[in-house]
Amino acid sequence: MADSAELTARDVFEQIDRRLTRLEDDLRDFRQYVEQRFQFIEQRFISLEAKLDARFATIDARFAALDAKIDRHFRWQLSISLMMWLSVMSAILLK
Repeated sequence: MADSAELTARDVFEQIDRRLTRLEDDLRDFRQYVEQRFQFIEQRFISLEAKLDARFATIDARFAALDAKIDRHFRWQLSISLMMWLSVMSAILLK
């Protein structure tokens, strides 16, 4: 009787060992799958980031050109306004 109980306990431990081994293998496979999916998603984010950077670069270039244009026109407008003000003041003072 003692021998059969010992064999049964050994069988149970062997079965537990096999199940744990299967679990470890499945967990290892699952980790590899998750890492592959994560890398795939990371690559997609990198490509989307590159596309967004390219789009924002063109928008930044447009804003820089617009800023230069506004600056040039502002100086022109300011000089015209100053000349008009001077001519009105001189007309008022010389009358």
